[in-house]
Amino acid sequence: MNFETPLSGGLLIVGSLFWDEHETRISLRETILNMDEAAIVPAPIRYGRKSEKRQTLTMVVSPACKVKDKMGTGILLPFIDALQNSIALNQVAESIITAEHKEKVSFARFNWGWGCLALLPNPHKADKQNIKQLAEFWDTKFSNGFEPSNYVVADEEPLVTKQGQLLLDWKDEYGDLDFIVLTATKPTLPIPTPIILSESIKINDSYFIGNRNNTIQTYQDEDILNLLNAAHEEKR
Repeated sequence: MNFETPLSGGLLIVGSLFWDEHETRISLRETILNMDEAAIVPAPIRYGRKSEKRQTLTMVVSPACKVKDKMGTGILLPFIDALQNSIALNQVAESIITAEHKEKVSFARFNWGWGCLALLPNPHKADKQNIKQLAEFWDTKFSNGFEPSNYVVADEEPLVTKQGQLLLDWKDEYGDLDFIVLTATKPTLPIPTPIILSESIKINDSYFIGNRNNTIQTYQDEDILNLLNAAHEEKR
């Protein structure tokens, strides 16, 4: 599919894709993303997914964080090249998915066991033909078994649609891009308490510190830091 006009897009990173030194992530940053135009932007994120690899709690996109006092911050990076067609778009998506898995995957869809690529089209351009083409193509990349309710906890309203679109207001900080992509992951427990979070980070603090050092932050951070500092003082 050739888009009526080229699409400008970007990746909203809310975790280790921005700072992890695995070769797939370095490749993503060097070949797909314009690192020189990285911007700190609002993101509805919190900690809430237990990572078996890292043995700590990692980031999820959460409806509870859409309100102003719980909105976190992520890093928005424009794609280096405008996308002329669905082939170019698919190649960008494959690079992101490869970086997320730290290896080449065998599937061609945009959703997988623990996550998905969520699409946020610029609503100010919704009537443009290339945006409509984008949404139509994105829909074809989601399997019939994709279930948005897996991406929320308790009685929250889903933040991702069956068509893989992110239900989030377009922020001024996102600029004039045609669309944004974000990796949404499935939470594995209810919204964790600060104590649960701090205990998790004590086991492995590299993910939390990596995010903090790169301005990827949540409303939970202050409580986590207070508990970690208190525990440190008790040991002195």
